[in-house]
Amino acid sequence: GGLHLDGVSDTFDAVMSWRPRERKLEIMKDSRIGAMGGIALVAVLLLKVAFLASAGAQWWQAALLAPVLGRWADCYGIFWYPAAAEGGLGRSFHEQVRRPDFVFATATALAAALLIAGAQGLIALLLVWGATALLARWWTRDLGGLTGDTYGALCELGEVVALAALAASLQAL
Repeated sequence: GGLHLDGVSDTFDAVMSWRPRERKLEIMKDSRIGAMGGIALVAVLLLKVAFLASAGAQWWQAALLAPVLGRWADCYGIFWYPAAAEGGLGRSFHEQVRRPDFVFATATALAAALLIAGAQGLIALLLVWGATALLARWWTRDLGGLTGDTYGALCELGEVVALAALAASLQAL
């Protein structure tokens, strides 16, 4: 129902506000969308369409694999980074994901990457991992941990990175 896209807009409204940590966490709870959230949301959607269109005849591989890698980015962020606040959806997810869950998610993402796109899928997974680690570190430093909104943003941005990598590598074939 657009939950991950809401996470993109809330996350960017907060982290681009240059306010103190507590104020950023309040901004993320606000149901209104600000300028930075709107820009981030439009950019994510336009980039997805552009990368899918540029994938050529292999667009279906990118369309299948990007959501898998985006959800894996979510699991990576939930497992490896602390939750920012007490209570909330982010804390609930953080408390429930255990090592076997992360190992299963990683094995599934790796298998899907290799089955759907071969070596290009593996490259996409590695790039999603790198981008997710950078964003999660930034937001953890900025917010004191990750939230449900940042998990949604990691998922959406993971999809964008996967689509970019796949569009570039599949078109080169």
